[in-house]
Amino acid sequence: MKKSHLQSFTVQVKTMAPLFIGSGREVNKKEYVYVPAGQKVCIIDFPRFAGFLTAKGLEDQYTSFMLGEQNDLYRWLLSCRITQEEIKSFTSYEVMAGDALKSGYALRGIHLFIKDNYGRPYLPGSSLKGALRTAILAKMLADQGDKSLTKLKKWEKSLRESNRYNIAGETDQLEVELLHTLNLHDKRQNAVNSVMRGLQVSDSQPADTADLIICPKIDLTLEGKEIAIPTFREAIRPGVTLHSQLTLDPLILEQAGIDLDFIRNAIREFADLQEQYFFSAFRKLPANTDKSRSEPGAELYLGGGAGYLSKTITYPMGGREALPLVSLLMKRQFPRGHHDKDMELGISPHILKGTYYNNRFYRMGRCSVEIT
Repeated sequence: MKKSHLQSFTVQVKTMAPLFIGSGREVNKKEYVYVPAGQKVCIIDFPRFAGFLTAKGLEDQYTSFMLGEQNDLYRWLLSCRITQEEIKSFTSYEVMAGDALKSGYALRGIHLFIKDNYGRPYLPGSSLKGALRTAILAKMLADQGDKSLTKLKKWEKSLRESNRYNIAGETDQLEVELLHTLNLHDKRQNAVNSVMRGLQVSDSQPADTADLIICPKIDLTLEGKEIAIPTFREAIRPGVTLHSQLTLDPLILEQAGIDLDFIRNAIREFADLQEQYFFSAFRKLPANTDKSRSEPGAELYLGGGAGYLSKTITYPMGGREALPLVSLLMKRQFPRGHHDKDMELGISPHILKGTYYNNRFYRMGRCSVEIT
């Protein structure tokens, strides 16, 4: 039997901060049960809940609740003399609310984490592969040095001269130039030409719903001011290890000079770049900020709320000289975000995306990565 040339590895992703991968589903503040005594959120199984309401003859009262001003489903249930055991009967699973619903926080909608067909949270292979692609591109561009910087300056000039200039199209074309090297289709931009076909990542093994928490969305300014954004996220708590399978086809990847060592170095260098050009600028962090370090030092920022640098290639192209371009992009995209001051501040964007868990402040989506 002929031996396969494919190389298989295990990717161990350990959450060092809350990790949010959205399912696209949100439950509003009237659609979940918050139990203050245990600081837990009960996510409702609506078919079971509908059957319960019918059996209790509460359909009309529930309709009035949904249309009325009251927004606390738990209090409404208690007013209907519904017991804790009965609430459990139509609860799909429970999530610890912790810092999200501490004193002074109002009930808000919750963006739910992606789950498999059995209701278990997992890290999609597409999310991890996307992060690896960005890190690989970042290394390629940083390694080009002046060539990347020249291209970046050209983009900046064009953006200043035209309100319709398409940076997204330019970055897509850059990916084509660097990664679409297989010549399997006469149109180079066709995905079949991408060497990323030689890098496959499986969905992770599922975590448990007991590993889920509810996180507040916090913006931190350079002055250390915390701004609570009116939304909650369901996230995997820090300290959870997820395992995915990484399969490499060296015959394809060698067309772009990519191998396992290149990928490992790309992850480390991309993490160092984000620390150098962004995170180091935030010196006024909350006193209870998490300061743990990863072993062996390789980190990726995954999922929602991970921030601009984690998903873009402008800073790898030019380092600090990318600041004028990024500040202009931010100003165009977020005209009310005060990005006209970014050049003076020396950083863009000028907000750190974070959250709280167990009374500690975390950078959202921070994960250690080890490939074995």
